[in-house]
Amino acid sequence: MRMKKLLTRLSLLILIIFMMGGSFYMGTKYNKEAGNTTVIPEKYSKIYEILSDKWLNYNDLENMDEEMLKGMVKGLNDPYTQYLTKEEAKSLYGALSDESYGIGVAINDSFIIEAVQMNSPAKNAGLQIGDKIVSINNEEIKDIDQLVEMISSNECQDLSIQILRDNQYYTVNCSTVLEDGTVLYDIMENEDHTYGYLAIYSFGTNTPSKMEEAMIAFSENDIKDLVIDLRYNPGGYVESAVECLGYLFGNDELVCVLTQTDGKTTEFKTENEEQYKYVNGYVLVSRYTASAAEIFAGCLQEKLDYKLIGENTYGKGIAQIAYTFSDQSILKYTYASWSLPSGKEIQGVGLEVDEEEDIQLSNFYVG
Repeated sequence: MRMKKLLTRLSLLILIIFMMGGSFYMGTKYNKEAGNTTVIPEKYSKIYEILSDKWLNYNDLENMDEEMLKGMVKGLNDPYTQYLTKEEAKSLYGALSDESYGIGVAINDSFIIEAVQMNSPAKNAGLQIGDKIVSINNEEIKDIDQLVEMISSNECQDLSIQILRDNQYYTVNCSTVLEDGTVLYDIMENEDHTYGYLAIYSFGTNTPSKMEEAMIAFSENDIKDLVIDLRYNPGGYVESAVECLGYLFGNDELVCVLTQTDGKTTEFKTENEEQYKYVNGYVLVSRYTASAAEIFAGCLQEKLDYKLIGENTYGKGIAQIAYTFSDQSILKYTYASWSLPSGKEIQGVGLEVDEEEDIQLSNFYVG
């Protein structure tokens, strides 16, 4: 389901966040069937036969086969269990991919920059938090979809960006680049206090390497305090979230337990040898923080005493896995629930924040 467009991120791409089902097990089951023949119950077979041969409006429904399969799954009333065609499956995995085009900023729906990626084209061009994007290449920005389309083309491009800053208009030149789109980080200052800011927008396959990059940068600059922004993170791959936690926990730390329908449990533990420690840790969350992101935030709250700030999280404590058919269509279905190391389950409940606050990074105090 699509998340409300409260924050659109332009991290080396402009990316509108979608709720793609939250925690998604990276492994998939594959059906090595010899052909496309599928054995189904007699009733289903008979319904298909009758409609194919005798239904008056059969020709009006070109994709009856696919629609019947979708209807069968939809009847389960589980929004996370879906039958997806080959094209829809490709779109799902594409949404979980990491690389994208952009300039390296996060903006809100008023076109105001909320964060700037360290060493990004935007940072190098001088764009700052609080700048409002007014136009691009002399074309006035009227809505967020237009802004997405103008910046997130499938190729590198040079942009002339007009901004409004302190009631003055400025023009900056900036080029888009292809980079990881799940992480944005920077070293920020507020009230003479310096801290590391790390925004994770989803847990994809390359997210851990980008988080390591951020940890190294913070370490080289002797950063003592860390703010992790998960406010618009709907989840992603559980394994990716676990690997990211490893940079903060080190090796062999239990971070979550998955329990399947047959009662079988799987423990997820960190495996990182390198551990980065901070004096103060904060996690920014919202009602859009879900699933794998809740695992991440909940572990930091329980085990490292990181403070959760914002609003209580979404509350998705179940995981999905995909069964891939020979034609590359998939059945994505709920197969397990998960709990935090303490045994706490958050399905339908969410994580409770330590401090309820309407967060504005420009006024956020650390320490």
